[in-house]
Amino acid sequence: MMKLCITAIGSISGAEAELIRTYTPRIKQAGRQIGLDAPHLTELKTHQSLHDSLAAMPAPLIIALDEKGEHLTSRAFANKIQNWTTSGKSHLCFLIGGADGLPDTIKRDATTSISLSAMTLPHMLARVFLYEQLWRALSIITHHPYHRD
Repeated sequence: MMKLCITAIGSISGAEAELIRTYTPRIKQAGRQIGLDAPHLTELKTHQSLHDSLAAMPAPLIIALDEKGEHLTSRAFANKIQNWTTSGKSHLCFLIGGADGLPDTIKRDATTSISLSAMTLPHMLARVFLYEQLWRALSIITHHPYHRD
């Protein structure tokens, strides 16, 4: 089973944390059907600890969230998730920077980068948006009625 990690700078609470708790079991249940483990959120204080965390993982696919990353539709994101889960890698890791985004060194080391929106999102909402899009992608892959075209 491929590990799904979301690694972010800073911590969240309140409404954003509650929304993440809402999407987590949905992602876990749908992900299991395609060999993807439940999401594990790691909140770090510094970019250096983010770099160290990635270095400790065996063969991760690293997806940097960046406003200049690739723009995807929900269906295209679902296709990427499906391809990534069959890549043979052990971890699928999404990286979310702090208020100033991710440093260039981390973006360069990433397998790819994607943009959640053409607009700049607050880093706390980017987490919620990512969780919702992960759930949506998995619902597309597993033919759950959540996503409607």
